[in-house]
Amino acid sequence: MFELQHSASVLFQQWHFQNTTSDEVTLTLLHNNDGESALQSETYELADGTEITIGGIAAFASVMDREISSARALQNSVLAVYAGDSYLAGPTLNCSDPSTTDSTQTVYDAVAQGLMEYDVHVLGNHEFDFGTNFVKRFINEFDDSSSNSDHKFISGNMDFSANADLSALAAAGTIDTH
Repeated sequence: MFELQHSASVLFQQWHFQNTTSDEVTLTLLHNNDGESALQSETYELADGTEITIGGIAAFASVMDREISSARALQNSVLAVYAGDSYLAGPTLNCSDPSTTDSTQTVYDAVAQGLMEYDVHVLGNHEFDFGTNFVKRFINEFDDSSSNSDHKFISGNMDFSANADLSALAAAGTIDTH
């Protein structure tokens, strides 16, 4: 727990609060997790035959943008956190070629999330389903795409110093493990 608290404290030290005219800060925390490659909307049929469409990442991004705008209109500071499991094995993720170590295929989950105003991503268990090489590709895609935010990744219980794929990202501070 200490390491995760330390990572959060480092993030807050680097963060500039919007309403700095007083000692009080109103923080709006936007948190989601387990998006798990839900990039497209999907339609489901209920038991009574009614169809319901669940929005994909575009619908979620619209809600997130609305909530950020509303919070900022109130002069609140905003912290947007993606708390892990950004992607999940399946047909949508397969388009990003996660199983091929030397693939240069675009990581579409990262492109979509990079267009949203996240301040930090927490690495969850599904981020490692295809090994650390795919985690590296996912993280690097945020720099390679037209990212809408300056992403930071945190992990409170992993040491990447000896990992060939992630040690440079940790050393550069892209992944904060403290």
